[in-house]
Amino acid sequence: MTNAELIDAMAGLRQLAQMTLPIGGSLRVRKLVRQVQEVAGDVEAERQKLLERYALRGDDGEILFSDEQCTQVRVNAAFEPAYQELMSLPCENGFEPLRASNLGEIQIAPVVLLLLGDLLDDEV
Repeated sequence: MTNAELIDAMAGLRQLAQMTLPIGGSLRVRKLVRQVQEVAGDVEAERQKLLERYALRGDDGEILFSDEQCTQVRVNAAFEPAYQELMSLPCENGFEPLRASNLGEIQIAPVVLLLLGDLLDDEV
């Protein structure tokens, strides 16, 4: 699993966490969310470092933004390759995947299954 896949899996776990599951499945999802959040937080911290390093700055030394809401940092061309490298790195995790059988009889959108990737063991 790469860092990019981990971030996608976190989105899938958040959606799964909002569903009604059997108690065992709910506890398993909760535990996995906590584990994945920790690693995803580390990836986000590295992304923030890259933004800090490659951000374009004004004459006053302040970071420049592309929008009025200050949500899009303007970066130089070196940011994208560094970011792609970060996201393509393997994620050392040791997460125990969820088993489909632990989720009970719920309806799950295919996009959630795709997001979960290696975090879902489809053995029933």
